[in-house]
Amino acid sequence: MIDVRRVSKRFAGRGGRAVAALVDVDLRVQAGELVMVTGPSGSGKSTLLFTLGAMLKPTSGEVFLGDTSLYRVSPGRRAELRRTRLAFVFQTFNLIPYLTCLANVALAASLAGRARAASLDRARTLLGRLGLGARLHHRPAELSVGERQRAALCRSLVNDPEVLLADEPTGNLDEPMTDEVMRLLADLRDGGLTIVMATHNLRVARLGTRVVALREGRVADDWPSVLPQAAA
Repeated sequence: MIDVRRVSKRFAGRGGRAVAALVDVDLRVQAGELVMVTGPSGSGKSTLLFTLGAMLKPTSGEVFLGDTSLYRVSPGRRAELRRTRLAFVFQTFNLIPYLTCLANVALAASLAGRARAASLDRARTLLGRLGLGARLHHRPAELSVGERQRAALCRSLVNDPEVLLADEPTGNLDEPMTDEVMRLLADLRDGGLTIVMATHNLRVARLGTRVVALREGRVADDWPSVLPQAAA
């Protein structure tokens, strides 16, 4: 499903010196995997997810989604892939402040071409699943941080993507809601969704099928989860 080949990403630092965020990363993610990316802050987790999500061109190397090299196609084609095959959950949520919770989620479906009624129905279903059924008509400023996190997750799932890239989606949630989010992701994985998720939470990481540890932009370890069937 995803094939990362010797990807490096460097950013300009102070004094013109380059800062390496990723260094010669090789990674293969098979369809239906739930891959947990761990590592300390600054290890490259978010940079890797943005690169996989067709949003950040690597300095060198290639990223394939199936047979498509993400950074050899046109920007328009990448945008289409982000709408139809890829989905991203951001740490900062990126909800539209003047839209309600329901409208934020349904808008993503409408932009992908789904009919308005179907968009709203799908949005209500997902929001209800994550405990936001009573908050449909609240705007982001009226939601708690955890509620905004859950709304952002619903928005990412509304178009039934093939690949979900999630940057600390449980970071602002309490333990019961973290468990509910992980049950939802497990159900989606069982249905064929491929998930790559960054997390600092080792308890959450154990719920994946595989753990990839980054250190200073490099893959330091890549092993099956201690509980490979936990998401089933």
